[in-house]
Amino acid sequence: MRQHKGSNVALVALISLVVGASYHRLWRLAKQPTTTQWVTHARAKARPAPRTFGHPTAGDPRGRAGRAPLSHSGTRRRIKELGAWETVASASRPYEFCESSKATYKDLIYVVGGFLCDFNRVTDKIQMLNTTSGVWKTVAYLPATAAKTHHGAAVSRDGTWLYLVSGQLGPGCTLGTAESWAVRFVGRRQTKKAVWVRLPDLPEVRYAPSAFVDGNTLHVIGGAGPNRRDPRPDHYVLPLNPSGRPSKSGWFRLGAVPGGGADSAGAAVVRG
Repeated sequence: MRQHKGSNVALVALISLVVGASYHRLWRLAKQPTTTQWVTHARAKARPAPRTFGHPTAGDPRGRAGRAPLSHSGTRRRIKELGAWETVASASRPYEFCESSKATYKDLIYVVGGFLCDFNRVTDKIQMLNTTSGVWKTVAYLPATAAKTHHGAAVSRDGTWLYLVSGQLGPGCTLGTAESWAVRFVGRRQTKKAVWVRLPDLPEVRYAPSAFVDGNTLHVIGGAGPNRRDPRPDHYVLPLNPSGRPSKSGWFRLGAVPGGGADSAGAAVVRG
């Protein structure tokens, strides 16, 4: 009799164990994604982590694989050490200008217009610094009706064109202009001759917008609006011919920049 009772107890315990294990397995399956998603995830786990940055994969839809941890500077990639800052001495340094427009091409830096730092006078000079030789040179003078400060400035891909978009006409807090220009530099680097071409007017006055060239397109983003106070989020583009000369199609408006952009904002093209 005791043996019979012991057999019943063992049988009940075995059944309970089987039922419990089955229930636990069903509960785990219910918590898992669908079969197709689970197979995709399992295959992605078996793959080695991609070494490229920011390319989405089946198991990494947001492209997070291969990213380095964020550092204090916010960079996600290793940056090559640039070394210490160096002062470029030049005996031919021009007068100090304030709120000039700047643009670069290789080892050339263009400084366009600006206030003579009492803010009661402006200059129409375009100065160029050759950072290799350390020599400054006046390469052009702004047209009479062009803005003298707060331009958006950019250089073409081959360095032959300098684009100047909108800006302020005179000293202090004078009116702005939507008038835009391009100057073509011909001849040798230190004996350049300037040839001016009028660009289509920007659809609205901008003070110190960001400007850059990407491919065969001139981009102008943000800047302060006609009242000088309100940051504008507009993004305008002007198609360029392969030679760098502006096309006849005029400006197009692209999507607005989130949050807008005040004057003197920065812009850069990465591998453009």
